[in-house]
Parts: sequence; structure tokens; C-alpha cells
Amino acid sequence: TSQRIKRINENDTAAVAVSIKPPSSAEPALVSIIRRLAQLLDPQENTEQTNVLGLSLLNIALETTGGVSLSSNSGNCSHILTSYPEVISIMQNTLCKHLLTLSTTSDLVILSLTLRIIFNLFCSSKDHLKVQLEVFLTSVHLRILESGSKKQKQQQQEELSSSSYNSIFIRDTEQLQRGELALESLLEFCHEPALMHDIYMNYDCDMHCTNLFENLCKVLAKHASPLPPPLHLELTTASNTLADNNEEHAASGPKSLNS
Repeated sequence: TSQRIKRINENDTAAVAVSIKPPSSAEPALVSIIRRLAQLLDPQENTEQTNVLGLSLLNIALETTGGVSLSSNSGNCSHILTSYPEVISIMQNTLCKHLLTLSTTSDLVILSLTLRIIFNLFCSSKDHLKVQLEVFLTSVHLRILESGSKKQKQQQQEELSSSSYNSIFIRDTEQLQRGELALESLLEFCHEPALMHDIYMNYDCDMHCTNLFENLCKVLAKHASPLPPPLHLELTTASNTLADNNEEHAASGPKSLNS
């Protein structure tokens, strides 16, 4: 019996030795973690609770690696996330696709976490997400604000036609909260002077892109007056921050963003 057990153990060891891949070909742990977290954000495959968990964990991952960089052989430093081509591919495709889908949700918690991830994502990896940044700011932030403006105008016209003057200034609570979240996120972007300056240089000055910076300024100016005091304050702060940052960085050179 002991000889039989010994023979089985030797065979098992040999089988394990053959199946184990060399460490050099193994996927880095960071790549596996980011890939798994991106999968948790798929609203078609996971519940809302799982989406919230994935968004929270991804936010932690982005914020904790925000100040971590790696030095290459050439002496240049890059963010730890963008040091792996696999991570860049995940962020450009799977992650951004799920974030865009989650941004249409009516759940304010999911929307808030999604907007926070978008901000953290571009603070760490904006050099590799030029197209994605344009899509997010246009299809998420500006879309939420514009849809709110159209709904408010339509509601006011209906109320005026029905002579219900006392309810003219009543806003849809959910849409107002969504607009507030979008404005808070835009305010975070405006507090990043290098990012807003790069947006102008890489989009408004590019014939193949939209005038993203101009559109942001127009939307902020358009929504400044008719909104309630809290949102009005946020819009005013964002507009003033944009003006101050542009003045400070007018003499700095442009930084190229990649798709």
C-alpha cells in the first residue's frame, strides 16, 4: 500500500509540474483584479447590489493607486495602471462600456459612484482615454443637464397652459438630484487645471473632435440662472474655476491625449 501511495504522489507531482505555467507568463495580479472588477459592473449579468459593490471596490482601487507610479528603463515614470497594456485595454473597452450603461440608471447611488469612477479614471489615465473622455462628458454629464432643462421647460409650458401658476417652479425631484450629481462631478473636473486646459487643446483645437470645452462653458452658463440656490452656487463655482484655471495655464503648452 505504501508503494502504491508513493507512486500516486509521484504521478500527482509530475502532473502538477506540467500544468503550472512559468511565473513570467502568468497574468499580473493587478490585471486580474481590474478585469474582475470591470465584470462586476455589467448590469446585464449582475444585480444592482453587485454593481454597487463593484463600483465601490473599483473606486478604492483607483484612489489608492492614484499616487503610485513606476519607472521605466528610459527613466520615465508612468501611472501603475497604465504600465500594463492589458489594463489600458480593459479601461478603454469593457470598463467604459459598462460605466456608460450604468450612467443611465435611475439609482442615485449607482450614478454617484459611476461619476466618481469617471473622474478618478481620467485623473489617472486620461492620456490613454481621449475618445472615452469626450463620450463621457458629452453623453453623461451634458446629457443629464440638457435632459433636465428640456423637461423643466416642457413642464413649465404645460403648467402655464393649465393656468397652474403656483406650480411653475416645481421640479422633478429625481431629475434635479441627477443634475446636482452631474454638476458636482463637473466641478471636480474644473478643479483639475491641467485636465481642463488639456481638454481645450486636445478637443476644441482638433478639427476631428467636438468643441468640448466650449460646450461645457455654454451648459454651465445656460443653467446658472434658473436653477435653485445650491445648484446655482455649484455652477458659479465651476465657471469661476474654469476662468481662473485658463488664466493660470494660458502660457503652458498642450498635452496630447491618446485614444
